[in-house]
Amino acid sequence: MEIPIVRDFRRPLIDVDMEFFRDVITSDMRWAMCAIATHIGLFEILDDKGMSVSDIAGRLNCIDVPMRMLLDFLSGFNIIQKRGDKYYATPFSWMKHFFGPYYGEESVQYNPFWGRFIKILKGKKLKPMEPVHKWRSLDEQKKFMVLAVCGEFQRTLELLEKENVFSEAKKMLDIGGGHGLYSIGFCSIYPKLKSTVFDLPKVVDLALENIKRYGMMSRVEVLEGNALVDDFPQGYDIAFMSDVTFKMTEAKIVVEKTYKCLKEGGKFVIKDIVPCNDWSEAPYALSHEISQLIIAGSVEEYGEFPPTMREYVEIMRNVGFRDAKVLGEITRGWTSLMVGYK
Repeated sequence: MEIPIVRDFRRPLIDVDMEFFRDVITSDMRWAMCAIATHIGLFEILDDKGMSVSDIAGRLNCIDVPMRMLLDFLSGFNIIQKRGDKYYATPFSWMKHFFGPYYGEESVQYNPFWGRFIKILKGKKLKPMEPVHKWRSLDEQKKFMVLAVCGEFQRTLELLEKENVFSEAKKMLDIGGGHGLYSIGFCSIYPKLKSTVFDLPKVVDLALENIKRYGMMSRVEVLEGNALVDDFPQGYDIAFMSDVTFKMTEAKIVVEKTYKCLKEGGKFVIKDIVPCNDWSEAPYALSHEISQLIIAGSVEEYGEFPPTMREYVEIMRNVGFRDAKVLGEITRGWTSLMVGYK
């Protein structure tokens, strides 16, 4: 089904409670992570004194990386509590300690998807799965189109306007711009702005289709390329990157290349599926990373975590940006926003 044309980018196409939407579509993972925690005995060892990731992983014969994911996810929904680097019991976890598994929870170990996470927790290396939703695919980009026009663009715009990010900006590079609606939306609101959507071949085809649908051919162009390999054009006032979710090493490469493509005084805006500070603040974003780990089959195949927005601030400052700061969450527990100033 074709997504309707947005007539006013300041207003969501559908006024939906995005937190409730995320809550519903990730409810299966919340059940699964709670069931897995019960299965491996987490609620039996957690107490009011607090334990580190390594302590918990050691007690349960698990490895640290997936255990941290599990603990942060549960903390994000207040199933357990995180303070500093330690994890604590809550009334809910004490209840689970005494109650034990609920009807059907034992089945999690036999589920072909969630059962993989239990094995990865135990340090097993599994064969990678073929992902159902391929990252950067056209089908996946259409999902992000819906999210953009149903509130994420509007919330992003609201935070950026508080910072006067687009004041006097005339030229924007949309890195990994995918569907192109952020470029189209910003250009529709700021008459002097022109944008280049930079993304992989075939992905930019969707952007080009949207540019034609919105009659923005004179304001928005597309450029095929790989942000990790190809050089960016020069002389931009703003660089914008939305929901690309690079790993830490990749992010450092892209930030350095972006710094070089900006004019003096230029700004680099990043909106991504990561927390502002700590992964326990963003359980919906973490659900994506857990899924990626399960698909990868092992910690080694999964690789590094993406940077949080606080880590992006440090990366930008190390590259040479004179200032950088976190602007806040777009959708609680899912997406966040930051900006760096050259």
